Amino acid sequence: MDRKYQIFVSSTYDDLRDQRNAIVKAILEMGHIPVGMEMFSAADEEQWRIITSHIERSDYYVLVIAHRYGSTVDGLSFTEKEYDYSVSKTIPVLGFIIEDSAPWPRDRVEQTAAAALDAFKQKVKRKPVSFWLSTDQLAAQVAIALSKQITAHPRPGWIRGDQAAGPEVLGELARLSSENAELRERVAADTNLVDARAILDALELRIVETEIKNRPTVNGRGVDGVAGTWLRVDFHNAAPHMLTPFTFQIGVVMSPPVIDLLAGRIPRAFRELAVKTIRSGDSEITYVAGKDFSILPGAWETCWIGLLDHEKQLVSPVSMKIRIFSPAGTRDFDLECVIPAE
Repeated sequence: MDRKYQIFVSSTYDDLRDQRNAIVKAILEMGHIPVGMEMFSAADEEQWRIITSHIERSDYYVLVIAHRYGSTVDGLSFTEKEYDYSVSKTIPVLGFIIEDSAPWPRDRVEQTAAAALDAFKQKVKRKPVSFWLSTDQLAAQVAIALSKQITAHPRPGWIRGDQAAGPEVLGELARLSSENAELRERVAADTNLVDARAILDALELRIVETEIKNRPTVNGRGVDGVAGTWLRVDFHNAAPHMLTPFTFQIGVVMSPPVIDLLAGRIPRAFRELAVKTIRSGDSEITYVAGKDFSILPGAWETCWIGLLDHEKQLVSPVSMKIRIFSPAGTRDFDLECVIPAE
């Protein structure tokens, strides 16, 4: 799309007329739109409203300073006011100051406001500026600086009305953007499910130890009033190439249903865990720990399962299934644990 930029050219008037003309020509040859003080008939407050509106619509601001400060209002020249206004509107400013050694007519040198001119130059020098010796050099510097600025910091610019996007195009873009976002969410969800399935398939399980304690403790923390056989089970996420943790719940499937069950991660107190029961047929009960477990790729996670055999119906060895519940499905591990003698 062919985009043209509006460039506001600012300087004092009579002394820099030739320089402004050269800059305007260079801007036109670049295919852009120059705006300058030749458009304004007088330097008064009414014209200041027009000037500021043109500055606001401009994409770049070019300032040229020689040896005059210019006509003032309330102690500031119009050139300095234009500069300050452009900076306040965050419009990119390109400053060009004449070299002290450049030849210049004596009648175009400031006589009464030299201090104000010097202060203005120092203000402009706080930002990167270029220095010029001749009109031709100045025009070339402006063209080069504008090209770099447009490449590095492109602005909204102007385009032909027949090239602009109409309501129908904007509506279609909005629809496509919404559809794209929805598809991205679906792909992400599908990817996560595939990863979860791969981790579930690669999950490893091992029984580390079993023990009987009347007042069992885990990491030194007691669980008052809970006695029975405690089974430690370690889970390993053996799919380290996956990027996300694997989150799941643990269940125990036993037949006949003669036990109670508690499950949890160290060091949580077992009595704080919610345990729910899922019935599956007449001879099988699944006990599911209410807390989620999460294993990072390549890591291990420990779970303690308490078998509370109040009626002494458990006979060693005990056969059971550890059932993993995850968004990707379930997986059973058949286990046989030996209950140590009391």
